[in-house]
Amino acid sequence: MNTKQFVSLETIEKGQFNKKESEEIEKIFLKRVALRKLKEERERKNLTQNDISHISGLSRSTISKIETGNRNVSIDKLIQIANAMDMNIEIRLIPKKSDKIYSNSY
Repeated sequence: MNTKQFVSLETIEKGQFNKKESEEIEKIFLKRVALRKLKEERERKNLTQNDISHISGLSRSTISKIETGNRNVSIDKLIQIANAMDMNIEIRLIPKKSDKIYSNSY
């Protein structure tokens, strides 16, 4: 399966993918949601990528690649970015509510 291809939620919920494909789609979905929230929070605080770069010590291109999903982010770098935005990071492990990939808990 080409994971770059657009897949509708309805298609996924109908069970048209095997378990491994569904897990990969879920992983991509969660990553995109987290990165979108990171960028939205930066913009909400009226900070540019250059601002975050200057405060965090990470390059602007690294910030850009992280926000666009073109680079995996380590916990250490995520902490640097959060500190630059004067924020904390909260990581929670919670049980899945059902066999469906997407739920309202995201």
